[in-house]
Amino acid sequence: MEKIFSSLTPAVLITALLILGMLLGLLYWGGELFVCGRYENEFFCGFKKKSNYKEKEMFGYFNTLDDQKKTVCMSEKLKLKFYDDDNSIESSSKGQVHNKDGKRKDNKWIQKGFIHGNILSLAYITDDSPPTGSGVYYLVHNGSERVGYWLGLDFPTRKMVQCPYVLTQNEKPKDQTCEKKWPEIFKEKCTILHMSNS
Repeated sequence: MEKIFSSLTPAVLITALLILGMLLGLLYWGGELFVCGRYENEFFCGFKKKSNYKEKEMFGYFNTLDDQKKTVCMSEKLKLKFYDDDNSIESSSKGQVHNKDGKRKDNKWIQKGFIHGNILSLAYITDDSPPTGSGVYYLVHNGSERVGYWLGLDFPTRKMVQCPYVLTQNEKPKDQTCEKKWPEIFKEKCTILHMSNS
């Protein structure tokens, strides 16, 4: 093999590399990616179909607890990527939360999840290093919105909580409360989950 390559002129090698590059480019534009990776104890390379997605900007409204354990409604703006291959979703979001001393602070999150029937579930982690929180959203399709709850660590109380959540395409008017806009959803307050230490 080494003798074959050493006998080729530079012009032939450059031409071969250009043709290979063009073939990979054509496959990429046709929706194929060349990837290498490791699965269990084996290393592999091959072509994989490129995932297509539709991106949507949405708004999330959620109850949370402040440092006095009082329920308050806050919001976040999400950029969701809905993949058309296997109902998977990727998202990033930003909004304000209460930190552990009760003051408001800007926060960013990264989410990954799935749509299964009329259910959307997302796992999230904070986009800081090291991450300071994680949790899940579990939402059911309700007309043009998705409603349900988020579950995760509440910063001020350091407790696991389950609180109402609404995902919508339309931003809520600033002068309208969550309880007034969605009375059936936000009549529920946050529930502190008592976790066993065992």
